[in-house]
Amino acid sequence: MEITIKRTETNKAYTSGTLYANGKAVAHYTLEYTRRMLPAGTYQAVLVNDPKMQRRQIAIVADDCDTTVDNPHIMATLTNGNSYRNVKDTPNVVIGEKLIPGVVVSSRKVFDRLFDRIEKCVARGERITLHVTDNSMTERQVPTFWLVPNN
Repeated sequence: MEITIKRTETNKAYTSGTLYANGKAVAHYTLEYTRRMLPAGTYQAVLVNDPKMQRRQIAIVADDCDTTVDNPHIMATLTNGNSYRNVKDTPNVVIGEKLIPGVVVSSRKVFDRLFDRIEKCVARGERITLHVTDNSMTERQVPTFWLVPNN
C-alpha cells in the first residue's frame, strides 16, 4: 500500500495537508506541529503495540528499518486528535476532517478506517510505504484564534 501525505499549508504553529492511500484521499486534513514535523521523504508504516495506550498504533519508521525487530525506532505516528496541540511534544500526524484551520473533526472515524486498511494489508504481507511531500506547500499566517493575547 502506498500512503502519501501532501502538505499544502504551513505557518509558525502547524502544517496541514491531505493523506492519500493508493491515490485516493482518505484523510482530507492532516496536522503536524511545525517545529516537530516529519521531514519530507519516504518511510515505512508499521503497526506496533503501545502499552501506554493499551492498543496498536500506526508507527512511521525509516524506509530501510528492519521491521522484524520487536522495537523498531519510531520516528512518528499517525494518530487521532483534535488539533496540532495534541502532537505538540512529539513528531506525530493528526488525521481527520477539517472543521476550521488548525482543528480536526471525525478524527477517530478516519483513523479507524485507515487502521483497518493497513491491518488488512499487513495480514496479506504487503509493505506499507509512506511518502511525505512539501512540493505544493504555501506559507500562511497563524489564524488569530490560535494566538494567545498579550497581557
